[in-house]
Amino acid sequence: MTTLTQTAAETAAYTKKLGTLKGLDLINGPSSTPVPAAVPTYYLTQLAKGSGPNGTYLITDFFGSAVGVPYNEYLPTVTSTITTQLAAGTLTTLNAVYSQMVSVVTSAFGVPPLITIPSGSAAGVYATYDAALAALVTAANAAVGAAITAMGTTTTASLNTAWYTMTSHSANEAAFQAKASIDYATMTAGAELPITAFIPSLAGYGQETQEGMAAQFLEGIANTTNQYGQAMIGALREGRNTAGVNAVNLKIDNAVPSLPDAVPPQATLSSSEYTPAEARAQVQT
Repeated sequence: MTTLTQTAAETAAYTKKLGTLKGLDLINGPSSTPVPAAVPTYYLTQLAKGSGPNGTYLITDFFGSAVGVPYNEYLPTVTSTITTQLAAGTLTTLNAVYSQMVSVVTSAFGVPPLITIPSGSAAGVYATYDAALAALVTAANAAVGAAITAMGTTTTASLNTAWYTMTSHSANEAAFQAKASIDYATMTAGAELPITAFIPSLAGYGQETQEGMAAQFLEGIANTTNQYGQAMIGALREGRNTAGVNAVNLKIDNAVPSLPDAVPPQATLSSSEYTPAEARAQVQT
């Protein structure tokens, strides 16, 4: 509840006018609840699917790929892990199977009905591409299982977490954009209105400094090698500065005036004044 600034007399007078929930027994009865349990359940299960607190949405839930979220965090782990396993020979058999799959589809191992896989657990002669590939898929599954055992549970869990997080974000990003009615196919190329509306919003975006929110996202996409990107970041910082100055009740004098220095001349509008004769004619007797 906010602090009341009225006098005691004003407060007492107004409280007599306050309405109650009389007669609304479904929300104000002895055993009622203001909101049915199904309502918060719906919001929590159907709408609260963002990665922020309590399922709230962050800017990066919709556009994280543009700034490498969450890929910049997980791809180094994936790359380093795979590099290490390649050097250790853990993935040698699996790589060999993948290479054989390429040879089958490019007809390097022959054409039907004489497709010959020369080595490995799938070695043999096959009458169709499908049959040869099916044998290689079985071999690949076995090689994956052997690689997982060789890598150990910790390394495997780390890779699974990284891949799951990245693929989930990719799927969710597209779904969230659809829920927000973001349809790139219907956007007008070169439209100026979104740009001119975006510019004065930078000050507000600059104050959204939480992780995954507007300030972080916009700094991530800004091209700081040119003046435009640096200017955008500067505008974000200015928004935070202005908010801080206002918070301590200081006045700034660098606001852009709403009217230009050269004020346009006044237009000639229709007259709204009566002459004495016209005014007398309006008098009803």
